Amino acid sequence: MPLLVAVRQTSIARVELRRFIELCNWSIYFTDHSVEWTHFVSEPRKGFQNNIEKPISYCAHREASFYSNYVLERMKDEPSGIGHQAISSLKKSSSELNAAVHPGDIAISTRKIPPVDDISEQMLRNFNKIQKAVFLNSCILIAAFNRKQFNKLPPMHRAYFDWLVGTKLKKHIRAGAFGLDS
Repeated sequence: MPLLVAVRQTSIARVELRRFIELCNWSIYFTDHSVEWTHFVSEPRKGFQNNIEKPISYCAHREASFYSNYVLERMKDEPSGIGHQAISSLKKSSSELNAAVHPGDIAISTRKIPPVDDISEQMLRNFNKIQKAVFLNSCILIAAFNRKQFNKLPPMHRAYFDWLVGTKLKKHIRAGAFGLDS
């Protein structure tokens, strides 16, 4: 995504950032639902399935909010609450990024005609803020979902995670039920 911003493709970078959130949600949902995953990979371009009479297909081919709502409910009982906060933040970021996916944003845009978007310092700051929030909350969410693997991280990976989440959040994560074993 930083490369897309560097070549003035910020609208595409925002779409990819939203897709990144979807992939994190899919990772959790389909880890818990291997039968639906098998169906999904057999027909990946099927689109949304609205026929509840075919529950496997129905659950394997839903809109993005279905999966984020699943993850939100899944994280509800995460002991520290940090995983639940992460998915809540990702849902908010996804809502903000949705405009980049829908054609209405392009129709009312004052941006230059593709292949380049106007770049301003404020736009770069805004993109950086949402990109950092998405990466941070995605890492926290995946770590909360896979706590056993998270607790086994080697020192170099722990250091990178700590750098990403920052000192205050690192202490909060390590202090509670979510945290890395010391």
